[in-house]
Amino acid sequence: MKSRAFRLQTSDFRLSGYIAALTLAAIIPGSAEAHETLHEVVRGKAIAVKAFVGDGEALAYTEYEVFSPGDPKTPHQKGRTDRAGFLSFVPDAAGKWRVRVIEKGGHGIDIEIEAGPGPASDQKEGTAHMHAWVRPLLGLAIIAVIFAGLYLLGRKKRASS
Repeated sequence: MKSRAFRLQTSDFRLSGYIAALTLAAIIPGSAEAHETLHEVVRGKAIAVKAFVGDGEALAYTEYEVFSPGDPKTPHQKGRTDRAGFLSFVPDAAGKWRVRVIEKGGHGIDIEIEAGPGPASDQKEGTAHMHAWVRPLLGLAIIAVIFAGLYLLGRKKRASS
């Protein structure tokens, strides 16, 4: 009988080791996700402009500037058009937005675009993500389920001994 009691204690140490290993395995992936990168695509809120010359050739990779109605002297956005001559921006205020796309030779466009509070699309696609407080709670719930399962397994083994 004494040897059985000793075996039970030894199995308790093994069970503790398994619990520690599972806890460590559950914690490590959570810390790795701390620097995740997410994205979201919102359709229907951006304004796209295609710049091209008279023969239809796109002003590809040409520098552009977008000016907001609130600050017409400081660029709201700067960049280069894509290879098809497109640029896009998301207006954060209603009014006339100025878009300048000028080649090094001086040719280009300088236009004003009216942006209003028009209907926004609810279509979104991208990475689904949880609120920051949900993840720790979900992790704790998973750990609790693991511990409960191990506890019940150890209890069942003790009862059968």
